[in-house]
Amino acid sequence: MSTQAHPHTQARTPRDTTLDHRLNDIGWGAFLILMGTLWLLPAWLPDGTWLIATGVLLLALNAVRRAKGIPVHDLGVLLGVLALLAGLASLVNLSAPLVPAFIVVVGAWIVLKPLFVRSA
Repeated sequence: MSTQAHPHTQARTPRDTTLDHRLNDIGWGAFLILMGTLWLLPAWLPDGTWLIATGVLLLALNAVRRAKGIPVHDLGVLLGVLALLAGLASLVNLSAPLVPAFIVVVGAWIVLKPLFVRSA
């Protein structure tokens, strides 16, 4: 069993904190550009494009965090994977109640995660 502290409570340098804030800003900016661009494009884009792009963006942002030695945001990874899977499911016309499933999974994650994180 791991005795590591939660990544968000680990001591971070001012450089890490600054980089973390910059990555958050870049992520939000990229998300807004993505959203606006997809709305401006013609309707010929396949279903699920927005979800796939959002999932890739969330996962890429957390990959950069990991590469830079900054703790990843677990909820961002979870949402990225779920968005990517939902987008791919939409591309192949797999019909499923995705919004309720998202809400249940994210809620369960938020409720259960403190049970598995040891405090220092």
